[in-house]
Amino acid sequence: MPLIALLVALVSKRFRLISTRIQSAMGDVTHVTQEVVNGYQEVRIFGAENSERHRMELASHSNRRQNMKMALTEGISNPLVMLIVSLAFGAITGFMLNPSILQTMTTGSFITFLVASGMLIKPIRQLTEINSSIQKGIAAAASIFEIIDSEAEVDSGTLLRDSVQGEFEFSNISFAYENSDRPVLSNISFKVSPGETIALVGSSGSGKTSLVGLIPRFYNHGEGSILLDGEDVNHYSLTNLRQHIAIVSQNVTLFNSSIYSNIAYGELADRSPEQVEAAAKVAHAHDFIERLPQGYNTDIGDDGVMLSGGQRQRIGIARALAVSPELLVCDESIAALDVSIQAQIINLFVRLRDEFTLTYLFISHDIGVIEHISDRVIVMYLGRIVETAPISSFLQTPNHPYTKALLAGVPRLEVGKREYEPVSGEIPSPLDPPTGCHFHPRCPFASERCQREAPVLRELSAGHFSACHLNDEAQP
Repeated sequence: MPLIALLVALVSKRFRLISTRIQSAMGDVTHVTQEVVNGYQEVRIFGAENSERHRMELASHSNRRQNMKMALTEGISNPLVMLIVSLAFGAITGFMLNPSILQTMTTGSFITFLVASGMLIKPIRQLTEINSSIQKGIAAAASIFEIIDSEAEVDSGTLLRDSVQGEFEFSNISFAYENSDRPVLSNISFKVSPGETIALVGSSGSGKTSLVGLIPRFYNHGEGSILLDGEDVNHYSLTNLRQHIAIVSQNVTLFNSSIYSNIAYGELADRSPEQVEAAAKVAHAHDFIERLPQGYNTDIGDDGVMLSGGQRQRIGIARALAVSPELLVCDESIAALDVSIQAQIINLFVRLRDEFTLTYLFISHDIGVIEHISDRVIVMYLGRIVETAPISSFLQTPNHPYTKALLAGVPRLEVGKREYEPVSGEIPSPLDPPTGCHFHPRCPFASERCQREAPVLRELSAGHFSACHLNDEAQP
């Protein structure tokens, strides 16, 4: 029996290892299939049929090879276990037939022993046969177990408020993701007044999304503090804090359910049909929903596949508005909409801000959108604020070379030379930013000081701050 147990243990490890590889190989097959199906137009237009066929063959071959290893292991292990069991049964029977042992037993005892020993063979065989299935299940569930066993969000906050004014203050915030010693945000400080619309602009990797992710405590900020109505966000209970905040991202996540369920999602499930319809009307989604076959009860498919990009975005906006938040974070939320719908949504945001004193953090690369909705602009570059100014000063008297580069990229109709020139060069990796001023490798005015010393924000005029060494040199 110890030998059988040892063999089963070794075989189980082998089963689990191969099952894990099968899961990975099957994932590769699924991944390649999904890419080919979703990108069939690109495959055809670029003549990539043969290369994609080769990718599928490699993935299928890997999957087939791992399944053959599993079948081979099963084919060897099961007979081997039964052989050991049979040999053990034969050895025990031979031992019992020893005259010195046999004479001490009655015929009934001997027969009982033989029958009992023989009855063990079938259960052992059955356990051996299902061992592979058990190990496959363990391997398949490993990723699920990892999620289940992950640490829950730490919620030490106890503060509960029915409503807030929407005043936010970031004070000397520095943040790095877990298992990383490179901060993605460095010394971020600014204040947002109730009802104010702040635009966060900057290239991809500048830290805008990471910054707004700290507000609902998706991540715990490191150094510094974040205040909501004068109280640290860590003092609020997570549930209460997130009741005051809504986020509309560029890629809205929708669930394979009805439109009604997607708007009245989570803690919004107790919303009445009238409330859901009101949120949809505000988001300019009601009209197209009513034209669907089953209206609000229409199933939208996996990730809203039955809806257009603009329709998906408006459903996401309706869901955010149904929360009745005091702070609305818009992360490129209207980028997927056509121009006419963009104008409607911008006007909607402005009206909601004025009517309900909503505070906005608006992330956008569209300077035209920012111009129409923002009160103040914060320009970020590789995790630092390089300039902040009222919208008028931002457009008319930009100071930082990077800000001027952003404005140079805005299309203009006038003929002639642009007032600002775009900046050449690639954006450095956020994981390994340059020393000193992060912008100095691309700045046409960079000096040796810029390479070794990070500039600080200096107030140039009322509410207009810029972090550039050129401002120090311009001082009398």
